[in-house]
Amino acid sequence: MGKFELDASQARAVAHALENNATIIEGASGTGKTAVLLDAASQIIERGESLVLLAAGRKAADDLRTQLTLNHGKLPANVQVRTAQAWAFSILQTYAADRGRHTPELITGPTQDSIITELLTVVGQGIAWPSELDEDVMRLPGFRAELRDLLTRSAELGLSGEDLQALGREQGEQIWVAAGQPMDQYENSLALEDATAPGGTGADRFDHARLVHQAARLLTSPEAWGSGSMPTYQWVLIDDYQNATLATAALLSAVHDIQPGDRNGARLILTADPDTAVEGFRGGIAHLPGLARGSKPGTGLGAGVVTLKERHRGGEKLSELQNRLVDRISVAGLASHRRPKPGTQADSLKVLTFPGTDQEYSGIARLIRRAHVRDNLACDDVAIITRSRGTHIEIERVLRDAGVRVRPAARNEPLRFTPIVRALMDVMKEGVSGDLTDAELLALISSPLIGLDPARKRQLSHRITVWGEENESSSPVRDILANVPEGAEWAGPLKKLDEILEATRDAVTSNKNAEEVLWAAWQATDLADGLREQALSNGTTSRAANAILDAVMQLFRIAQRLVDRDARTSAAQLLDELESQDIAEDSIARTGKESGVHLLTPAMALGQEFELVIVADLNDGTWPNMKVRDGLFGAGRIAELYLDRLTDGVSGLRSVVDDELRMLAFSVARSKRDLVLTAVDSEETSRSRFIDLVVDEENIEHVESSKLSMSIPGVVGRLRSALTDPALAINDVDRELAADILASLPTWTERHLAGVATSEWIPSLEPSDMRPWESTKRISPSNAEAIMQCTLKWFAQRIGLSNMEATQNFDRGNIIHELAETYPDGDSTQIWNAFEEKWPEYSVAFTEGYERELERNDMVTMVEALIAYLSAHPGADVEKQLTYQTDHFTVSGRVDRVEPTPDGPIIADLKTGKTKPSDKDTKENAQLRIYQWMYEKETGVPTAGAKLVLVRYQDGRKKTGYPLLRNQKPLEESDEQAVEEMLKEVATKMGGIDITAQSGDWCAYCPIKTACPIFPEGALFS
Repeated sequence: MGKFELDASQARAVAHALENNATIIEGASGTGKTAVLLDAASQIIERGESLVLLAAGRKAADDLRTQLTLNHGKLPANVQVRTAQAWAFSILQTYAADRGRHTPELITGPTQDSIITELLTVVGQGIAWPSELDEDVMRLPGFRAELRDLLTRSAELGLSGEDLQALGREQGEQIWVAAGQPMDQYENSLALEDATAPGGTGADRFDHARLVHQAARLLTSPEAWGSGSMPTYQWVLIDDYQNATLATAALLSAVHDIQPGDRNGARLILTADPDTAVEGFRGGIAHLPGLARGSKPGTGLGAGVVTLKERHRGGEKLSELQNRLVDRISVAGLASHRRPKPGTQADSLKVLTFPGTDQEYSGIARLIRRAHVRDNLACDDVAIITRSRGTHIEIERVLRDAGVRVRPAARNEPLRFTPIVRALMDVMKEGVSGDLTDAELLALISSPLIGLDPARKRQLSHRITVWGEENESSSPVRDILANVPEGAEWAGPLKKLDEILEATRDAVTSNKNAEEVLWAAWQATDLADGLREQALSNGTTSRAANAILDAVMQLFRIAQRLVDRDARTSAAQLLDELESQDIAEDSIARTGKESGVHLLTPAMALGQEFELVIVADLNDGTWPNMKVRDGLFGAGRIAELYLDRLTDGVSGLRSVVDDELRMLAFSVARSKRDLVLTAVDSEETSRSRFIDLVVDEENIEHVESSKLSMSIPGVVGRLRSALTDPALAINDVDRELAADILASLPTWTERHLAGVATSEWIPSLEPSDMRPWESTKRISPSNAEAIMQCTLKWFAQRIGLSNMEATQNFDRGNIIHELAETYPDGDSTQIWNAFEEKWPEYSVAFTEGYERELERNDMVTMVEALIAYLSAHPGADVEKQLTYQTDHFTVSGRVDRVEPTPDGPIIADLKTGKTKPSDKDTKENAQLRIYQWMYEKETGVPTAGAKLVLVRYQDGRKKTGYPLLRNQKPLEESDEQAVEEMLKEVATKMGGIDITAQSGDWCAYCPIKTACPIFPEGALFS
């Protein structure tokens, strides 16, 4: 007897399925297909019969297993709940045990990419690729990704390399003919035939695409098994069959047929809704349920069809929305399940449009906070579904900033680009070869292993430089690590790094395997306990700690996988494996138990339902995305051609619109109660045409302005504004009410609520000291210019407040100025040699890959411009010190270059920044004026003018590579008086109790805008 309360159509479906050899239970979303499958499984378990229950994904399989376990206490040994891939893998494991072979290994995407890369290197030159594919194209990661997609899709369809070549010749597609050759090589490299053939000696390695086909082939070859060892099954049940691949269909056919076509094997129950198929991009075929009714080999199961008639999710509003969407989708073999009786639950539908993406995501955050605060809705019961996951990281950031608990979004970059992994790799590299440069060793100090902040790292770098000069060391970091000075507090980070490196070296020299070396390095960091506490704290650092631990776990998983394959795997081999990966490993973070809002795509939402579902980014061009799906190799076209043949031409080529509608229909059906559709609707971006399919204009809410944030900081801020902002014109009664609420907030929670206490209201605090802040006794012309521009910016940067970009700009400028000082006449060979020596240490501040390559291109451009300029202006006096005492302070600075001309000396100042001053700005440039004024005061020789040399920009009027120049005329008497008045004003600005902020063009690049009262984000400090 079943364990679930079923409606009449569900009960009929279960009864029919248990009485027949093969049954398709078709039903629209929410009609209880999974419940029916669970009820049938329960009855089969009570009979004592064996079964395999297949789900579309790991999460869905876990949920089905949990429900059956709760229902029966403990599942019998003859009951399996798996994904199709996991079931196929278990068949291969059973076969390997029967043949006395090692446990097979399922290779990962990065490993597959590495194999393809190696194959292209070895055999790529001998393949007759189309003429437009040259060597540069074939070296691109995108080329390998496209080829990998083609090989995967072909394998899912059961095509061999020869089959692909034949299809290419038939269709006139030379690229398929060419790709068939590395496909055969790829299969040989995995030794698939040897691995699954009797007595085979090849490595038991499989990729996902070939895994299920291999299992199906074994089940159709009883002679390959020992006597009585081939697994048999009485029942196989599969949920969401519309998302199955052709390989899964072949596996079902194999297990259903003891002999081909006899259907005396396992009995089958399949649930399906072709209108909500979302796995097409992974080889899923929406037509498979319809094909299962027939008898075609590989897809036909001779299955009968029963239909579920009533929804049990949502109510009339959500049911009607789904009906409108589904009515627009072409029929994929089955259609009698459409327009079932609607559910009876109270439900809601909202459609919101926003003027921009930022407003949309902020609006979503407010919706979730409101539902959480007012309706007590748990964040775990909320899902945001977008067509692709490209926006998930930004949505996650906005939600976290608004105080919404959210599960981590998936990342797409290879593991080695993660800072903690890169640092551990460098530690192992040093342990293996001992050849890290000083720059790479110093980079470990600021990595998550040691965690030295940029300011302290700069101080440490200075100490190391001084030590190196005193001890005449060419590699001071390595030399200090060899003998860390005792009692030197500044050397503490180096001592810790030395301990980590020493533990790693000991493990390597003791011939430990890769996993043991990695463990030695990680254990020596002493980070595990602290990160664990941070990750569990739910504080501001928990997210970063979770990300670090997740990356480290992935790293250990790779090491373990390699060691399981070969116990002698060394740390060097682990490093080679990591360096060869150009795509991301699967993250274990999203399979954990971290709570919060779910960020999903339609495929990621398989088997799940939520109280509140927000379908976001419903914009034209995003959803539907009408771009051509196929890439360079036409993998999608192969699938379409094959499907057309399977359906005898009934399907036609797969409709892109149908795919988009299916994904949307599936997504909205994830809601049990409340559904919100959001989009941007502006002059630049239009809302999706799908919105107009399902709702009328009068039912669309256009949100034009932000509303009260439902986060605690937002509420505190609004209450404080009501009390202190006269522009809001709040009446006395409401102000008193706001004060009462604000005063009561600390009693609502034991947590400290920042900003509630008036002692924390910075704008209302009196200065702690009314004395004028002490001004410096010595300033440079550049500082004088900065003070005149904005005293606040100058002061903040003087005390160390700057961002990473400002630090990089400083380092970039130092390199250019050092080259100009050392080689003032522009010796090309010497300058390039010196630049190449400086580049490794400088480049570690930039992420390996595109960012570092882009920075190098910029630096090369500037060095070329510098050489062109210096060689055209030889004989200059460089880094000339100028000093002049005023009544208030000493003006002191070094002029980059004083260049002789027939009219007199010209002051030249080299600039490497992004700012591009106009001719007018340069004529009034304070720094150049002060330099001219000081030069004449000190030498008694009037200048012939001054100029800015902008090495970042080229002068289009001159030869290639020559920098852009901006000139300032010689000072006249009135100009000299203006300089003296300016210096008096500088003295005044530096001698009061206030620090003034001033706006100008420089605000666009200002690193302290978030602390500036001129801008809303910095008004806290006004």
